[in-house]
Amino acid sequence: MKESELLEFKSSFSLHKEIIQTLSAFANKHGGTILVGLNDRGELSGMEIGKKTIEDFVVRLRQHTDPVLYPSITNRTFGLGEIVEITIKESEQKPVLAFQKAFTRVGKATIQMSNAEMRDLFKKNQYSGLEEANSRELIEEFAFPSELNGFIRKKNPNFQYQEFFSTHKLLIKNELSAAAYLCFTRENNLFYNAMVRVARFKGNDEAVFIDSFDFKGPLLMAAEDIMKFIKRHIKMRYEINPGEAHSEVWEYPLKALHEAIVNAVVHRDYTDPGQILIKIFDDNLQICSPGLLPNGMNPEDIMQGPRSVPRNRKIAEVFYALGFIESWGSGIPRIIKETKEHGGVEVEMKHLNGAFLTVFKHEHGRQYSEVNELNHSEYTRSSRNRFLINYSTLNRKQRDLYLAIVKHPGMKAKELSALLGLSSSTIGRYVMLLMSNGLIIRKGSRKSGGYFACE
Repeated sequence: MKESELLEFKSSFSLHKEIIQTLSAFANKHGGTILVGLNDRGELSGMEIGKKTIEDFVVRLRQHTDPVLYPSITNRTFGLGEIVEITIKESEQKPVLAFQKAFTRVGKATIQMSNAEMRDLFKKNQYSGLEEANSRELIEEFAFPSELNGFIRKKNPNFQYQEFFSTHKLLIKNELSAAAYLCFTRENNLFYNAMVRVARFKGNDEAVFIDSFDFKGPLLMAAEDIMKFIKRHIKMRYEINPGEAHSEVWEYPLKALHEAIVNAVVHRDYTDPGQILIKIFDDNLQICSPGLLPNGMNPEDIMQGPRSVPRNRKIAEVFYALGFIESWGSGIPRIIKETKEHGGVEVEMKHLNGAFLTVFKHEHGRQYSEVNELNHSEYTRSSRNRFLINYSTLNRKQRDLYLAIVKHPGMKAKELSALLGLSSSTIGRYVMLLMSNGLIIRKGSRKSGGYFACE
């Protein structure tokens, strides 16, 4: 019997520090066994085991390993000598530290990992951490959001969340897993890095922002809610042909943007403390997702054709089961296809500063009128047609809001709420509708700005 990558000899428990380091190395590799009571040649060392020898060792092991190791310890007698067999399995949580350092096995040697090796091991093995993590929210106390329920039932009329949680193993000892919490919670207050931040900047740099939005709701509704914000801040024109219904032509391919947002929330690296950042500039829109592509994949490869290595399998499973993604690995090809069919926009994907960046950029400069500020020298006629079409679709209360803004330019949402006797949430919905239809704009800062009618 000889020492190997899976087997180590130690003469006695006086070498407790080396034993604990070797157990860390085994746990970080493929598991292994230490036989205490044998010398380097595999011969009995004559070790004597006191009443508290093993108990004291277990205390030290718990004090100096993180996460704590729980090996199998067996006392065996061979002739006149004793040995203790300590066996540890490969850990599901890596790296395992011993005395605040990480070790690994190379042949029959235990060596300390470099910081780079530790980071790589953490990246490779902690993706499942979110899948296995517990949110501490009891299923009995979970209030399923009614808005999300209605949203899901549009695609899945018979949806029942208790049955869905059980079928897809989204509960851990009667508590929501982290994946379930992020997908279905009304407001995410546990995982700060899972929030999505969106901003519209003035010009083509981040010096001044015009508006911003922080999404903390259920991931299943992220793309839907974020797209509402994006549509308020990108350009659009109407194409009007005699005898035919008018059609909206947006500055960017909406389906591609929606797919890119879904791709980001499903496949980002949730072990990274950063957040998904969506930045809207005058001539480009960027979606920055924390973490590089897994398993050595690169942006060039995935842009060539379907390929999927889901980083967050439970989140991906939820989206797929409910019909919010068509199939794993098909998102990137659809983004490219929709962008090409739209025309006038090119899409680029790359790694940048530890993140995966998707950029939609105009090929030939500005081609669209502003949704909220028409260029009258070019769009005088279509502007009038657009106003008549949009205004005719409003109900009475929405028209009252529009006329109030015409009469009282610069009013804030709270002032409009008081003037018209409508709730703040209703004002918010109606304002969003009027802005998306190009009838009003918002000017000024978040604190002092107000609403104006488009001229």
